[in-house]
Amino acid sequence: LNEWFRQEGRTICPHCRRTRFIHIRYLPLKRKIDGFRVFCSNKGQGCQVVSTVGELSSHLGECPYSRVPCDKCRRSIFRKYLHFHSLQECPKRVVNCVYCDKAGEHAVIASEQHQARCPDYPVGCPRKCESGQEVKRKDLKSHADVCPLEPVRCKDCKCNLLRVELGHHAKNQCEFRLIHCPHCNRQGTYKAITPHTKICDEAPVECPNKCGQDLKRKQLVNGTHSQVCPLQPLTCAKCMADLVRKELV
Repeated sequence: LNEWFRQEGRTICPHCRRTRFIHIRYLPLKRKIDGFRVFCSNKGQGCQVVSTVGELSSHLGECPYSRVPCDKCRRSIFRKYLHFHSLQECPKRVVNCVYCDKAGEHAVIASEQHQARCPDYPVGCPRKCESGQEVKRKDLKSHADVCPLEPVRCKDCKCNLLRVELGHHAKNQCEFRLIHCPHCNRQGTYKAITPHTKICDEAPVECPNKCGQDLKRKQLVNGTHSQVCPLQPLTCAKCMADLVRKELV
């Protein structure tokens, strides 16, 4: 009975339900009272155990519906849930990060601060490249070395563009790409060959006399075509008349 009244300041007799009485330590009466059968004081929480008053204290020490403090977070938990709480719910339980395997309190490991620093946390490409792959935070730098949307610089003309554009640029746009003159097959940079084609000796040109023959620029420059062009203007050495070569013959 003494144990009964020590529980949470109880003042009601579990047998007669009286609140005003004189507590006399009388052993025969104590033995009789200890033999009374009563419900567990945690009946309201769901415990259905009925025991004697004398055994009640021992039962309460192991009753699954008694509240006990978690030894880590000090939260009051039903004894029957304490094991589950310590493994699955306690914010101070020790867990390992599922990404970097670092051990620590659950509240710390699951926090946004840890996830923002975790080197193995999966993150998306900051350039939002079409690969759609998540990479570990620590691997972002190596991903940048292959990311198609990473800004890069052409090693020849030094212009800035995206890595995905680099191949097309190097082949079709860079003014320092190597090409061949379409006339003489001379090799050089686009910047050098483009003006060269306008003066290339092998470039096709039109006869200034409109004779219709296929000519190369060098034939005009060295005068070989003018010596045979049928429409080349000439002057008759005898009569001094102006005419073209085919009329002279």
